[in-house]
Amino acid sequence: MRQTNARLPAAGFFLFIFFIAFITLFARYGLGHTSLAGMAVIAGAVLGAIVGRAILFAVRITQPALVWPVGIYLIVILAMAAFGWATGRAAVLVGVTAFVVSDSILGWEVFVRRNRWQPLAIMVTYHVAITSLALSL
Repeated sequence: MRQTNARLPAAGFFLFIFFIAFITLFARYGLGHTSLAGMAVIAGAVLGAIVGRAILFAVRITQPALVWPVGIYLIVILAMAAFGWATGRAAVLVGVTAFVVSDSILGWEVFVRRNRWQPLAIMVTYHVAITSLALSL
C-alpha cells in the first residue's frame, strides 16, 4: 500500500480555495463563450471517466479516507477549467488546461503509480499554468 504525505489534505484544501478564487476571477472576465465551456465540460467528463476514475479507484484502495476530498477536488478543478474556457481568453484556456494536466499527472503519481518522468512533467505544466494565468491579468 502506498502511503501519501500527511500534509496532502491541507494542501488540497488550499488549492481548493485557490481554484475557487480563479473561478471568481473568470466570472469577472465574463463567461460568454458557452460553446468553449461546453467543450471543456465534455473533455473534463472524458478525462474524469478515464484518469479520474483510475485515481479514485487507487485512492479507495490505498487511502480510503481521501476518496471524498479527492473526488471533490477533481470536480472543482474541472469546473475551474470549464469556467476558464468560458472566458474565451487564450491565456486562460492554456492556463486552466495546463493545471488540469499537471494535477492529473500529480494525482496519478501520488495515488496510482510513480514514473521517472512525472516530476518534470508536473513542474513544467504547473509553471505553464501559473505563467499563463498571470499573463491573463
